[in-house]
Amino acid sequence: MTEFTPARRLFVLLVWSPSLGVPADPVGVLGTERKGNSPQLDSHVSWVRSHEGSAWPWQERLRTAGPLTPELLEYWLDQDGTVHLIEEEQVSEAPSLSHLVEGHLDQVLVDLAVGEGR
Repeated sequence: MTEFTPARRLFVLLVWSPSLGVPADPVGVLGTERKGNSPQLDSHVSWVRSHEGSAWPWQERLRTAGPLTPELLEYWLDQDGTVHLIEEEQVSEAPSLSHLVEGHLDQVLVDLAVGEGR
């Protein structure tokens, strides 16, 4: 039996927050999209510019991962450590994967600004 995987998925990429002691600082947004029957996923990532120096663990992980697959994403979701990703349950409609990711990154930036009192 094959599990259902949505055509598009959206993830917030987190790194370790020294002040909280858990991976809670968002450094980017990753979007994936299934095209046809290929096990490999198309992806788009956008980084939080003000946290770009902190994003290196995720940049390295994505650079060395090889093709993104649903299995690799599930493996990352199940891992504990200094980097983590959380999947957004509601994925908005967007004309393209890049539009989806950039729009969600804007929301992450708003959330950061509100959380920091700006």
